[in-house]
Amino acid sequence: MSTPPHCHDDEPRLAVDPGLSVVVDLAGAPQVRIERDPASKRQEFVPIGSRRPEDLTLTVGGAVGELRPSRAAMTRRSHRVHAVVGGSTYLFTPVSVDESALLRDDVRLGTFARDDDGLAATPDSAEVTPLETALGYALAEAFGTGARSLVAGLFEVASLTPD
Repeated sequence: MSTPPHCHDDEPRLAVDPGLSVVVDLAGAPQVRIERDPASKRQEFVPIGSRRPEDLTLTVGGAVGELRPSRAAMTRRSHRVHAVVGGSTYLFTPVSVDESALLRDDVRLGTFARDDDGLAATPDSAEVTPLETALGYALAEAFGTGARSLVAGLFEVASLTPD
């Protein structure tokens, strides 16, 4: 498991067991966990190891939430993840090649992106709670951030086709 160095009280502590679990602790928020059933078949291209809802468990402060990842195909939309926690519905969706946004009931709460320094969050709303920030970090670690657009993917495939 890895935990980011130099964590302050207001920064999340992430414990990641690649392909199996993500645990996020953040001051003022209940612990957020996403776990894959170790008996399920691991998909190497997914950080948590699966996008199949039946293989995954989301818990927030010990209460089970609902997690519905899309299949992740050629379109950005297919990389979305729906989560239901405490009566609120969240959508974690790619908005660019590198970034994904977390929305609650169509209100954009913030964006998450990974670079060489790790995972970073940028709040987009004053309404975002510590729980929602922790959930966004957990989803970003479990499913990755960003996705290519369909057009970019088609151009890449076309460039690989021999003349």
